[in-house]
Amino acid sequence: MRSKERQQTIIRYLAKANAPIAGGELAEMCGVSRPIIVGDIASLRQEGYPILSTPRGYTMTMPGSSSVKRIIVCRHDAARVEEELTTIITMGGVMYTIGVEHDVYGHIEASLYIRTLEECRQFIEKFASSANQLLSTVSGGVHTHLIGADTPERLSLIIDTLRQKGFLYETVVS
Repeated sequence: MRSKERQQTIIRYLAKANAPIAGGELAEMCGVSRPIIVGDIASLRQEGYPILSTPRGYTMTMPGSSSVKRIIVCRHDAARVEEELTTIITMGGVMYTIGVEHDVYGHIEASLYIRTLEECRQFIEKFASSANQLLSTVSGGVHTHLIGADTPERLSLIIDTLRQKGFLYETVVS
C-alpha cells in the first residue's frame, strides 16, 4: 500500500472509530510497521487532520464534538485523580489534555482525550499498574486541563462542581 493510499485508509478508520485505535493495530490493518504509522500520522497532522494521540491510541476529533472548551487549573494529589476525572466525565465533559509548568522545560502538555467512564477506568488502571508518577508531581500537584462540553452552561456547571469539590486552583479563561 502506498503512502497516500495508506493515509486515506488511516483517516477512514479513525473517522469511523468510536474509540482510539492503537498504532500497532493501525499498522496491522495497513500491513506496515508502527513507525511508518507514526510518520503517516505526523504527515496527516501537517495536512490539518485533527488527529490526537492518546494513551489508548489515535483518534480523530470531529468538529463540534465538544463545542465549548476551557483551560482550568487544578491542584490535588494522586489519591484524587479518579474523582477529578469521573466528576468531569459523568457531568458530560471531555478531558482533552493535562499540562504542567516545569522549571527547566517550561510548559509540558500531554493529550488524554478521555470521554467515557470506561476510558477513565482504563487510564486509572494503566497508571496504577505502571511505575510512573503523575505528570503533576513535577509541579507540586498543580496542573492544567483543557476540558470541553457541548454547551457553555454544562461547562460552567462542571467547573463549579470542581470548585465545590476543592479541585480548582484558579480558572484561566482561554
